[in-house]
Amino acid sequence: TGSAKEARLSFDRHDLVALLDHESLRKEARKHPWRYWLPLLGRTTGARLEELCQLRVDNFTEQQGIPCIRIDDSREDQSLKNANSRRVIPLHLSLIEHGLLQYAESVRANGADRLFPELDAVRGKLGHAPSKWFSRYKTKLGITDPRKTFHSFRHTFIDDLRDAGVQDSLIK
Repeated sequence: TGSAKEARLSFDRHDLVALLDHESLRKEARKHPWRYWLPLLGRTTGARLEELCQLRVDNFTEQQGIPCIRIDDSREDQSLKNANSRRVIPLHLSLIEHGLLQYAESVRANGADRLFPELDAVRGKLGHAPSKWFSRYKTKLGITDPRKTFHSFRHTFIDDLRDAGVQDSLIK
């Protein structure tokens, strides 16, 4: 809905420092690794929460020597918001340095094909539990504006691309 879109805010620098503190995220992730990876992926890819939750270990790919993730709907339980949503996103160096590829490899070695195999779909959405968790997490950090949600990472990412002079057609 248009109104919900306008209501969403980007995160400011202060929010990002709090939300992406590796120590806090590691503590949160003792129970569930996705609590560590999803905020970092949201920040560095601009992908939607549901797109990230439904990633498969085989969505990791390399293009021209650059590690990337493929956002697509090639599996029966993967869906996209629209045709433009199908894309390949280079992985930010910080994700690689923090061990995302090793994490994906360990998931694969354990015989799972989804990157976050412990997520269960609620009403068809794998992002249900992460969304609820993120809401509690940001509130605990003092980020209480209801217009700041996980989707705010996407807005922040788009703002950053615009600030860097990336053309709108490519951002879209």
